[in-house]
Amino acid sequence: MQATLRRLETGHIELMEKFVQLDNNTQANFHRLETSFNRLETSHIALGGKVAQLEENTRVGFHRLETSHIELGGKVAQIEEYTRANFHRIEGKMDQRFSEANSEIYRQVTGPTPTYSNCFITSSVAF
Repeated sequence: MQATLRRLETGHIELMEKFVQLDNNTQANFHRLETSFNRLETSHIALGGKVAQLEENTRVGFHRLETSHIELGGKVAQIEEYTRANFHRIEGKMDQRFSEANSEIYRQVTGPTPTYSNCFITSSVAF
């Protein structure tokens, strides 16, 4: 009976040692999981900040692009207006010069302005 009691006691001690070892392993694993979770949470927060910064940079970049497009559109419209005005100015000068040139050519072709003398028209035509 004494031997049986010793075996039970020894088995109980071995079982308690295994339980303590299992408890230590469980606590170590829990701490590793907790550390991993904290790292993951920190990474998630950092990533969230980076995403927010990326969104802000995208928003600012889009606003700059939109502003540049509007400014460029205004400059293009201004250039078109200047070009149109210059075209009309040059067109007016050309019309005036052609009108003057046509009058001069007409005078050269028809000669001097006809004179009315005694109801007879006299003219000289140069060809």
